[in-house]
Amino acid sequence: MKKITLTSFLIAFALLTGESYAGNSGIGVHWGYGTLIYEEATSGLGTDIESELRMKTMLFGVSGEYSFKKPDHFFAAIVTDWVVGIEDKEDWNFDNVRIQSGDANVDGQFYDVRFGYKDSFEKFYYSMYKY
Repeated sequence: MKKITLTSFLIAFALLTGESYAGNSGIGVHWGYGTLIYEEATSGLGTDIESELRMKTMLFGVSGEYSFKKPDHFFAAIVTDWVVGIEDKEDWNFDNVRIQSGDANVDGQFYDVRFGYKDSFEKFYYSMYKY
């Protein structure tokens, strides 16, 4: 179902943008690295138990952009990102003593549709968009 929805959106996007010129479109690839921080606490057992997770993550993405000929400086873009967690452990603590540990894994995929305005002011390039 997701593939059908994405394919339908891409076809509609291509039809709505009309004729594409090489100078009006672009494709980009990006990546990033960061830390996912998750904390949880419960007193369901009558005691305060805390959990903490700090997982290193990698982000990979692809984007495509089309700049309209009229009106000037307006664009439409599609961005997709994949997030992969580098395996880590989640630790549950009671009075600073580890009482339980478990494996943790994070995977995600995100789609972003952008419509906006871009221009340059001397050597400063900027873009504003709404998604």
